[in-house]
Amino acid sequence: LAAHELRTPLTSMVGYLELMGEGSFGKLPKSFERPIMSVRRNALRLRRLVDDMLDVSRIEAERMVLKKSRCSLPVIARAVVEELHPLAETKDQKVISDIARCPDIEADEDKIHQVLSNLVSNAVRYCPTGGSIRVTVDQAPEQQYPGGWARFRVRDNGPGIEAKDLDAIFEPFSDINPAKHHTSRGPDAAGLGLYIARGLVDLHEGIVSVASTPGEYTEFTVLLPGVQ
Repeated sequence: LAAHELRTPLTSMVGYLELMGEGSFGKLPKSFERPIMSVRRNALRLRRLVDDMLDVSRIEAERMVLKKSRCSLPVIARAVVEELHPLAETKDQKVISDIARCPDIEADEDKIHQVLSNLVSNAVRYCPTGGSIRVTVDQAPEQQYPGGWARFRVRDNGPGIEAKDLDAIFEPFSDINPAKHHTSRGPDAAGLGLYIARGLVDLHEGIVSVASTPGEYTEFTVLLPGVQ
């Protein structure tokens, strides 16, 4: 896969751009600062796209390797919220966390972190400036999901999704929202994040779903089987 060949030079490029931005090769002229930042930002986006393409190829070839251990969904969710909070602040968005105890899960912690990060960054991307995002972690209702399931939900008050498009958003390279939402400064808009999230949740024998009302809200839910 060509993505493998692209990753190494991209990593080198990003590294040198970061060193330049930090002044490791001497102070940059003022007129250089903005172009260097723009090139670095887009190089990072390209590297993330390459990483996503590699994940897609592994999932589709059934070669994704999971390193499972007992871990805590609340701990992972708090880390994701902390990491993405500065991004939400750039859009003056309010991020509300409601994280309760729930069953531990047997999972690849890094992959579950990736799933939650994809979903929260997706909410940041489509939530309007000044909007709100709510992240909730709890135990799924026992009557619906007997045996103890850990549940993660992220809800935003963005433009919402038409009912006819709900299934399509989990397909690769899908983007059911207008091009005006694309920006080189926001979260990645390659259309792979939700596809990867579903693939990783499936590998954990979990469930991912979405509910939405156009003009009101969109909410993604991830359910993962708990361990006793």
